[in-house]
Amino acid sequence: MAQVSGIHKSISIILYASTAIFGALILQMVFTSSYNVLLVGILVWINYVLAIAFLGFLSQRFLLWFKSNRNAVVLAYAVAIMMIVRNNADDWSFGRKLGKEI
Repeated sequence: MAQVSGIHKSISIILYASTAIFGALILQMVFTSSYNVLLVGILVWINYVLAIAFLGFLSQRFLLWFKSNRNAVVLAYAVAIMMIVRNNADDWSFGRKLGKEI
């Protein structure tokens, strides 16, 4: 349970940082009628990495549960979450490649 508490604290800190960056972007838009593209990229990167890490952890927990339970529904959830992680990783990778071309 200590592992879950540490993850909760980490996610809270990352989400507060993400909120602060988003707030800075809003203030930039209000006061300068423009925004820093680098901050947008950082915000997207933080949220993709957080989603991939958290969903990867969740799929690992489902696989551990399946190992002790042998329930097909639990395995289906684990596989579905792994597919979402793969999709997020592909989207993030494609976005990084697209950003280099522009």
